Amino acid sequence: MGFLKLYRQYKTVYKNPFYVAFDRARNKQHIKIIAEDGRSSFWNGDKVDLYALAVNNHLSNDDVDFFTFENSQIPHCINFKYKYAQFMICNIDQSSNFFGIFFGNEYKFLDPANENVIDIGTNIGDSSIYFTLNKAKNVIALDKKFYAIALKNIKANDLEKRITLLNNSYGKDITLNDIIKKYKLDSAVLKIDSSEGEKALIDEEENTLKMFKRMQILCHNDYNELKNKLENCGFTVTIEKEKNYGKNINSNLYLYAKI
Repeated sequence: MGFLKLYRQYKTVYKNPFYVAFDRARNKQHIKIIAEDGRSSFWNGDKVDLYALAVNNHLSNDDVDFFTFENSQIPHCINFKYKYAQFMICNIDQSSNFFGIFFGNEYKFLDPANENVIDIGTNIGDSSIYFTLNKAKNVIALDKKFYAIALKNIKANDLEKRITLLNNSYGKDITLNDIIKKYKLDSAVLKIDSSEGEKALIDEEENTLKMFKRMQILCHNDYNELKNKLENCGFTVTIEKEKNYGKNINSNLYLYAKI
């Protein structure tokens, strides 16, 4: 991105936008920023851009703190404080919903505290980390496409004992019934962000589906068949569009289901 475009992006965010844009245009990875509220730090380019995106789109969340921890110098990795813990996310540009997860708290419906969570389509692992930081008992995560990045993020946060990451495609390699049996689950909550996963859920047996207290499914397809299936299993189902986080950030249509 050119200097002038960066400068325009930063001028309402930083008190030193000229120097931030100059260093960012040179791909410098140790950039001094002075925020409009006077706080200063040294960040890498990814964190500089992410904070600017949040400010320019008027996104704020008291749970997310950019300033408590200095940024790791690992390329393309960003440190934050979220609630009570520091965490690191790498390759955030590959995430389709980081802002929705951490700023919008979009998965609050699942209420993961003290629950087993099955996370189908964890992407870069950000949703699984969110569930863990919100005190989930255990998280079983699936993602074949982004497996390597998700594993990197889980290891970077020392969460291997709390997040089990499977290099499987739900519906092709493994079913919910397989997961329930293998990990001896008696109840769980379910998150799906996978086009194929939505279709595979329709084929699950009724007794398998009833193992879940709550489900939250990002809709990629026509949701009517899935909605009917879940309602026939005794779930209360609602469809809702989440808030729009800004012109550069997608909003999502979710299916919520609870017994």
